[in-house]
Amino acid sequence: MGNKEFAKTILLGKQLNLNDIVETYAADIRESWESFIEDKLYQLYRNEGFTRVLQISKKDFRAFLIWALPKYKKEVLDNEN
Repeated sequence: MGNKEFAKTILLGKQLNLNDIVETYAADIRESWESFIEDKLYQLYRNEGFTRVLQISKKDFRAFLIWALPKYKKEVLDNEN
C-alpha cells in the first residue's frame, strides 16, 4: 500500500498553554482528500470554535482496511492459540 495516511488532525489557531484544559474537536469525513478545501474549511472550523479537526478520507481508509485487516488476522488472530 503506497500512502498509508487515511486520517489527520489539524490544529486550528494558537497553540494552547498547559493551563488550557478545554479543546473542541470535530471529525470531517469526506470521500477523498480532493474533497477537502483546506483554506475554506480552516476558516469554517475556526468560526465554529473548533481547536482540532480530524479529517478522514473514506477512500484511503477503505484501502487501509483492505491492507490491514488480513495482516491483523494473520499476525494476531491466527496466532492467539
